[in-house]
Amino acid sequence: MAVIDNLDSYVVIDVECPNTKCDSVCAFGYAIVKDGQINNFKLYYVNPEDYFDSISTKLNNITEDQVLDAPTIDQVWKEVSHLFSENFVVGHNVTYLMSVLARALKKKGIEFPESYYACTMELSLKYINSSSYRLSSIAKQIGVTYKSVAPLDGIKAAWGVFEYIKKQNALDIVILEKYQHDFNLSEKIDADMAEQLNTFNGLIKGIAADGMVVEDEIKFIEEWGAKNAKYRDQPAFAEVLATIDDILEDRVVYEYELNKLIELTKNTVHSKVYNKTQNAMQVLKGFAMGVAADGRIKNNEADALNAWIKDNDYMSGIHAYDEIASLLYSVLEDNVLDDDEKATILKLCDDIAYD
Repeated sequence: MAVIDNLDSYVVIDVECPNTKCDSVCAFGYAIVKDGQINNFKLYYVNPEDYFDSISTKLNNITEDQVLDAPTIDQVWKEVSHLFSENFVVGHNVTYLMSVLARALKKKGIEFPESYYACTMELSLKYINSSSYRLSSIAKQIGVTYKSVAPLDGIKAAWGVFEYIKKQNALDIVILEKYQHDFNLSEKIDADMAEQLNTFNGLIKGIAADGMVVEDEIKFIEEWGAKNAKYRDQPAFAEVLATIDDILEDRVVYEYELNKLIELTKNTVHSKVYNKTQNAMQVLKGFAMGVAADGRIKNNEADALNAWIKDNDYMSGIHAYDEIASLLYSVLEDNVLDDDEKATILKLCDDIAYD
């Protein structure tokens, strides 16, 4: 890695994904900063060799046809890899951006290098008092122009935020952190972190089950975010908490946000901190919590929970699993849920969630 003796020269990056898996790249942009000023921009459209979903296309305005003849990530990497070894890297939620690059490169057998970084989201949390830590919100608050989510606009905004915070607080190189991508949640991750992510994965599945999100359910998301804010500097939590910030800003939850949260937390279901059954039990607790969050049980919620139960039948023999499986089998047999049956499911979900 480069020897860094000041914060005036660095590279700012941004990444766009074709879908919510967040392990492939359809655009990569960077700006080289010298003496605090941008002196070189570059934007690559990238063929992700992956599918595009409507959620991501709506957000970044990049279509499959647009990148069909573009270079692949390994080809782009040959031109840009030196940026990460010769500079420290700046970006908003930059550890997430680097993790996307690392996962995309992993598919090509390329290892992402250790890099020093400064995250404008983390610095904003520390040095700026704001109701939202989205890049657009922070930029607007301090007078930095930010018009869209296109990579170059995001780069300009992150550069402006970093320079503002750096100058306002006389920062020096001690703020820099080292990034090294860990592809698997393993024994290295704290047991509580793994459990929290597993539970949250289930919670979001339960909340999403009826196709609508009410204020009581948003409060559960808010409470989980507040409880786990201490993990904001952990790569596994960074983008999850950033997405929660977006949700809480307008108190509206869009389908793509729910899908993104489920996708971002799915890897812990296979972590080595706990065995397969323990991981699944944590997800079940969260699922039950999400289904019961608004104090009602609807038919589609019961159906979604039942589908999950059937997909995880290896858990047979675990008391909580057997109890909910047996109940759902009996009450759904006639495809009709009466009020008493709904009340019984709600009570059992509460018992499982808060056991």
